[in-house]
Amino acid sequence: MLSQNIKTLLNIECAVVGIPDNIKGEAPVVFVIRKKMSEIRSLADLKTEIVEQVRKEISPIALPREVYLVEDLLKTRGGKIMRKILKKILINDENLGDLSALANPEAIAVLKKTLFSYGRL
Repeated sequence: MLSQNIKTLLNIECAVVGIPDNIKGEAPVVFVIRKKMSEIRSLADLKTEIVEQVRKEISPIALPREVYLVEDLLKTRGGKIMRKILKKILINDENLGDLSALANPEAIAVLKKTLFSYGRL
């Protein structure tokens, strides 16, 4: 629901996954594809815009903990986003499971490098 609202309101391609949080149980993290971001100038502007929209349209409780700009999202050959693998990468789970359905397995290394540059991994 959160990712659909962000996609619709901001006209961007994104994925939202939950990561463990001591207070909420899970906190949302947003991944936004960089190549769809020509109209948004910076990560700070993007994060502000997403937070404002989520606060207004959903609830302050659903505010994302982080927003990451990425080159690509992990997708199946059918175009579905592999959120389970995104979550495992975020929580540093080395066992990513079955990757045979991924259309773009090379995106894993790029995603890890991006998260490392943000100081996440």
